[in-house]
Amino acid sequence: MPAASDTAILGAREINELGLWGTYSITKDNPFIADKEQQPEIWALGFKNPRRCSFDAERPTHLLCGDAG
Repeated sequence: MPAASDTAILGAREINELGLWGTYSITKDNPFIADKEQQPEIWALGFKNPRRCSFDAERPTHLLCGDAG
């Protein structure tokens, strides 16, 4: 099951097709940044079906997601 992998970047093909590689940065507060076995882009684990994600209007660095399932 690919969704359970903490080393795969799902959507990598789309990122490549859109030319987005290198246009983002990894935040220093990423809880997995020190784990060399995981991709640095992974910031959270355990979502089953994240939906309705949005940024907080008062704190634009805060991303909020509901998790259905």
